[in-house]
Amino acid sequence: MYNLIKLELRKTRIRPYVWASAIIALCMLGMLYTFSAVSYMGSEADAAEFSSYYNIMVLTNALIMFAFSILAAVMFTAFVIKDYSGKNAIMLFSYPVKRKSTLFAKVILVTTFTTISLLATTFAICSVWGLTESIFPLVDDSISILLVANVIRDALCMAVISVGIGLVSVWIGFRKKSVQTTIIAAVIISIAPANFIVLGTSYPIASVGLAVISAVAGVLALFDLSNAVNKMEI
Repeated sequence: MYNLIKLELRKTRIRPYVWASAIIALCMLGMLYTFSAVSYMGSEADAAEFSSYYNIMVLTNALIMFAFSILAAVMFTAFVIKDYSGKNAIMLFSYPVKRKSTLFAKVILVTTFTTISLLATTFAICSVWGLTESIFPLVDDSISILLVANVIRDALCMAVISVGIGLVSVWIGFRKKSVQTTIIAAVIISIAPANFIVLGTSYPIASVGLAVISAVAGVLALFDLSNAVNKMEI
């Protein structure tokens, strides 16, 4: 499996996705400061909505999840849909390797990259934001161990949700043999959980429930996708 993943990295450039992750991180850091500024300079109603670090992080997490769901879908189009289309599929099936093994190597690669990038983004922007808030606070709140634990929990949940949405999206796109369908599906599917996460600020367990649902949906999509790849004829 390790050799298959190395082969995938040689076939498809990973650097554009690294840059995309960095751009997402910068945008999300900007959103953190925007939400903080609203708390500091906004009206009483705005200040109440952005009155705590956790509320601000929940809003930011929803955006992070949305962005990385799209990124995961884009990566899956490059590693799965394009590779299982036309002449690429003929070459891929000529390898003396089980079809499932090749597919799983691609999924593991995209899943690992998405998870690490999302967690790195969340922890990096929280570190920078937390440092500046400790020096020049914009939000009338304090950083606690409970807050840190909640942020870590939510970040892990966002990673699971993003990967799950990516898998479901590529399953839809694979059926249609369309890159555009995959990306559009990811955008549409991401909207509902993002809104649910924002509305569920008073119920932190909501993100855990969404993560479980996304994980189950992703596994089912992968199982069906694997069967479809095995039945493909050249």
